[in-house]
Amino acid sequence: MNWRRLFFVAVLMAAVMSVMAQPPAFMNKEAAPDPLKFLPAPPSPSDRLFFNDWTQYQWGKSVRDTELGALAYFDAKHGSWYNLAEVFAEPFGLLVTPESTPAIYEVMSRSVTDAHKINKRAKNHFQRTRPFVQFNETSLEPESEEEERTDFSYPSGHTSRGWIVALILSEINPAATADIFARAVTFGQGRVIAGYHYQSDVEASRLVAMATFVALHGNAEFCAALAAAKAEYAAIVAKKEK
Repeated sequence: MNWRRLFFVAVLMAAVMSVMAQPPAFMNKEAAPDPLKFLPAPPSPSDRLFFNDWTQYQWGKSVRDTELGALAYFDAKHGSWYNLAEVFAEPFGLLVTPESTPAIYEVMSRSVTDAHKINKRAKNHFQRTRPFVQFNETSLEPESEEEERTDFSYPSGHTSRGWIVALILSEINPAATADIFARAVTFGQGRVIAGYHYQSDVEASRLVAMATFVALHGNAEFCAALAAAKAEYAAIVAKKEK
């Protein structure tokens, strides 16, 4: 993939989309699953499970100067509702945009809002300190440290948003599921490499995304939007095959 070209496309798209409001969620607060009922508390530094978080944090720092680190930096800039499409363009098979694929874009971006809200509820409850703050070290993304220093670590917002997109796109194009999921795994691990999240943050966010995805299927508006997205994708495929 031409990462440089994608980066400039993303910058342009971000400039346009940043002035727009985040899309509305499908679910209201009462219908959304409560993450405090199914997420365990994050391991504390005195917990034996924290050793895995610490070792993964050390691994993340060790690969920052590699291709994985470069990808993690790219992904760090592409975790919002308006630019996650660039992350999954290659495995999904096309770049989702409001202009070219409005139905897919709607169901994807609105689902991201649902996952974000559920994830944020857990973050505000557990209030876990980010790794780079905990260890008083720099991150892969130093220009964002001041802003992120006061935000919390558990679960990872980037990862929950990435996984809900992966789940949505996989349902639209099931043949690409393995490649889409592989990209979602890499996207989540990038948060560990960046030093913004522990491994347990990343793993908890997958649960948030899965719970969001299942709950969304009980929402009539979501189901209609997903059906429209599937029809739109089928039409694109049929047109390409002619």
